[in-house]
Amino acid sequence: MRGQELSLLKWSGLLLVLTALLLAGCSRSGEADKADEAMMQMEQVASLYQSMPGLVDIVGGEVRKEFGAGVDADLPLLRQSVVNAFDPADLLARVRRELKAVDAGGGAEVPAFLAAANDFIRAQSAVETESRVDPGKVIQSATDAYEIRADKGRIDALAGAMAAADIQVEGTLLGLRLQGAAALRHLEKPALWQGLDDQGRDRYVDQFTRRTRAEGDANHSPPRYEIARFLAIQRLTIILLRLPEPSLKALEDFYNSDLGKAKRKALVAAVAAQSDADTKQMMVEYLRQLH
Repeated sequence: MRGQELSLLKWSGLLLVLTALLLAGCSRSGEADKADEAMMQMEQVASLYQSMPGLVDIVGGEVRKEFGAGVDADLPLLRQSVVNAFDPADLLARVRRELKAVDAGGGAEVPAFLAAANDFIRAQSAVETESRVDPGKVIQSATDAYEIRADKGRIDALAGAMAAADIQVEGTLLGLRLQGAAALRHLEKPALWQGLDDQGRDRYVDQFTRRTRAEGDANHSPPRYEIARFLAIQRLTIILLRLPEPSLKALEDFYNSDLGKAKRKALVAAVAAQSDADTKQMMVEYLRQLH
């Protein structure tokens, strides 16, 4: 009987240990998921697609200046193709999957990062609200604060370590692609894209997507990517200047860690991959409607 009691105690202890380990694992997993969501919000992933319908109007204005009112008939077709193809939920789902696939390992930086991310998101929201009222005042206030900082290099380095500038470049590439699509009948002979069967259309769209990514902003002046990066870094700098020291330190530790670098790389790659996939869907639908 005594042996049975000892055996039961042993198994009870083992179950307690296993339960504790399982709960700890769930806690770490929950923290990692929250950190991924916070990172996506900080880097403004969702806004990339949310602004797409308005981007069609901006692009339409630019193309109209060059080719005249003849583009107006195509813009509604392009806008609907954009709305159908670029779903923010699909983008977020892909980024979420890719971030989750990055092994957090020990994840020692995650709890501090979460607290810092909350501070960042609050500051980000405040900057957005104030900018709607008086953007000039927000920029001037940040400029004054930056000038008296002794750690300017630290702020610059952290803004550059984040993914926002690369995501902004992806948004610029989408704008250039929309510009090319809106001006398609004025830039290429209709025979190149009219009358294509499904297979031929897919090949054309694949070539368009690869070519536009490879070219980037090389054929545009002033350089669009440089401007996009500048604006993204400026926005991040304004926000970072408002953070308390512990939050800055936590963000530095995260983005400079192996985990943070891997997460950043996965995030940017996921955005680019989804952007390319949705560009193809947009162009296929758009080409089917052009006559």
